[in-house]
Amino acid sequence: MSQQEVPETQLEHVDPDEHLPKVFRKDIQIIKQAWEAMAEGGQPFTPYVSKQQKKKDKHLARSVIAKCITPALRVRLFICCYQWRIQDL
Repeated sequence: MSQQEVPETQLEHVDPDEHLPKVFRKDIQIIKQAWEAMAEGGQPFTPYVSKQQKKKDKHLARSVIAKCITPALRVRLFICCYQWRIQDL
């Protein structure tokens, strides 16, 4: 084979989101569409979230974090944040 000859290869389309659940793929598709619309010069994508929904989301996030963080991990995070603040001073 000479240097100018290139072997023909067939490229396969690989979907990077293939392993994600259907709900996540749908959300990603919506975000991609909004991003494309914004890139085309349209209005920036800013969804309206009510105050009540913000409170619910905040409460849900706190409850999830509370379940995931053990007391030992909480101490590690505190120490890490404390050291980080000391370095900034």
